[in-house]
Amino acid sequence: MFLCDTSYDKNIGFENHEFMLFTCIACFRNFDLQDVSDQSVLFKNQNHFMTMKKVSLLLIAVILFAASSFAQTIRRVSNVPGVAVGENTYSTVDAALTAADNDDIIYIEPSVAVYSFSNVVDKKLHFIGNGNFLINNPNTPYAKGGSMVANLSFGEGSSGSTATGLFFQNTVSIAGASGIQLRRNRSYISAGTIVLQGNTSDILIAENFIEGNIQASSENHSGLNCIVRNNIVRGSIFNFKSATISNNTTASYSTGNISCVFSNNIFENRNSNSFPNLPGDNALSNFTNNLFVAWATATLPDPNPDAASNHYSNDPANIFVNDNPWQYQDTPDGEFKLRSGSPASGIGTTGTDAGAFGGLSPYKLSTLPSIPIITSAFSSGAGNENVPLNVTISVKSN
Repeated sequence: MFLCDTSYDKNIGFENHEFMLFTCIACFRNFDLQDVSDQSVLFKNQNHFMTMKKVSLLLIAVILFAASSFAQTIRRVSNVPGVAVGENTYSTVDAALTAADNDDIIYIEPSVAVYSFSNVVDKKLHFIGNGNFLINNPNTPYAKGGSMVANLSFGEGSSGSTATGLFFQNTVSIAGASGIQLRRNRSYISAGTIVLQGNTSDILIAENFIEGNIQASSENHSGLNCIVRNNIVRGSIFNFKSATISNNTTASYSTGNISCVFSNNIFENRNSNSFPNLPGDNALSNFTNNLFVAWATATLPDPNPDAASNHYSNDPANIFVNDNPWQYQDTPDGEFKLRSGSPASGIGTTGTDAGAFGGLSPYKLSTLPSIPIITSAFSSGAGNENVPLNVTISVKSN
């Protein structure tokens, strides 16, 4: 447990200020946040009446993350009436985007209402949400709501931007940018597609739960040298060039890719009686240590020096924890874990599992952002000048 004993002007209302939270960051500067596991922080104030009703727990986590990542302005967005009050707080994502400078953090708070987003991102920014499937998995944030965003478009000037922990209701598009990272997000229904358009390269798409497709356009300068790994994809991955595509779990086969390396993936097509013509569908690409699921034998690209390392299954009901996790739209991500004895177990390179939960950086349940999360919060209720208010917050690395 870490004790932070703070005091501040008793004329400042805690409801609209995060002064105490910023002060308490000092407690975390002497250890590596990546090594925190189920720690607790005790906030103790002796000068003012306070309650926990207005404390944003995800905001605390973001503040701790920013404190370990040098100075960045945190711009808080909430469309919950009455919450977006104070400096650097906004009721719309567009307003935060307009005010932001390069490398700022835009923290999108959980809400039952979807955040609209009409502007194109033209700066290097970092978007952080609360994660997904929070009621379905253990060790998730204290606040269980999602950060639902209608759509997100990265354009020229946005190279190096990141997005994590968000719940996209429609398309995420990237055009004229490189080095963008889409990691640990969720997209909804078939419209939830990641689309790479012209002049896009070196994009990381990792550990996402995608209800639609992950695709590049057919243009020559779209989807070059990208990494697509450890995603759960209800659709397909297609039209990439010279990409590394590994440890994904997909509901259909990949097509239209050129000179790509496919390894440790699970490619399902359980409703088909045959595997696709992979040489024709993915020119000059190499397939190793993948699992193909259907009712027949697939034809591999030729030449393929590691053809023998690919595996095939005509028993799709024996792969995942859930016999058929694809059949329902809102199947929780944990249902895509491999069951005991799965034909995908241990068949990957260096003996790792194939699919999203294998490899060096497996899919993270609930698409939790790589920041400390608040798993519980307790307070003594109220305090005054004579009786301290004790607040205990449990923090877990992620």
